[in-house]
Amino acid sequence: MFVRSFLVLFLVSYCLGTFYDFVVNKDEEASKILTDPHGTDTDMFSKMKSVGDSFELLTKYLRLKNASLMTDSRKLYDKGTPVLLTEVFSTDNLKVHFNWLESDVHYFNFVYNDVLNKWETFQKVFKNSSVFM
Repeated sequence: MFVRSFLVLFLVSYCLGTFYDFVVNKDEEASKILTDPHGTDTDMFSKMKSVGDSFELLTKYLRLKNASLMTDSRKLYDKGTPVLLTEVFSTDNLKVHFNWLESDVHYFNFVYNDVLNKWETFQKVFKNSSVFM
């Protein structure tokens, strides 16, 4: 799973630019949907999960003391909290636009909190591992 995830993210980031560019791009796209709902909720969830999965992957690399993504890790760490986690948005607007049931709102909260947890874990691991790399 880890290797497959890395290959997919690596190929996408290679086509779009650096891994850093990939994460920032997905973050910005997700935050735009949060503040001005458009498209499908599936697209929004996909972008949010890409951000979370990217931080999870970077965390795994840092724990393995693999320096191959250290430059991108440092840039993302220095950039700070992902925009989608700092953007002010209305869950009610999302609910209306995407015609969500209460279960959809719960799923959104799950995905959002998952991204938050992965970001916070990445921050902690980066602080500890950057001393050694």
